[in-house]
Amino acid sequence: MTKSRCKQSKRRPNLIEIHAMGGNMRRDEELLRKLMLEIEEDPDPVVLYDNSLDMDDEGRRIYYHLRLLADAKFLEEAGKFGGAFRITNDGHDFIGLMKDEGVWASMKNKAGAAVPHYGLRLLFEVGNGLVRQKLRDMGIPIE
Repeated sequence: MTKSRCKQSKRRPNLIEIHAMGGNMRRDEELLRKLMLEIEEDPDPVVLYDNSLDMDDEGRRIYYHLRLLADAKFLEEAGKFGGAFRITNDGHDFIGLMKDEGVWASMKNKAGAAVPHYGLRLLFEVGNGLVRQKLRDMGIPIE
């Protein structure tokens, strides 16, 4: 992942500029998972990413996915010019669900069985549902 501690543009690219950059901007759940796990592992509570207008294709793809995670409220983007991300409380909960490969696969399979193109929030809720079912199976009454 392209992290930068010092390279930030004077402003965050707007939607028109991001569109003009081109590239494949389809949501990639595996990249989203990778980014969340990497940010959690970083010793700094706020991680800076290059969000300059001269990003390469992979940098744009990563920044786009970071913005998707921020849209879903799993990350918060801050900083005068953006590009500074921290994990939210919901983000930590989401990471807890996606750390286990088996749970992650079950989340995606069950969400995909319900609807072919599910959202991140639905994926999060499916993961919570799996955990709640495990607790019920253990005899812990939970609604």
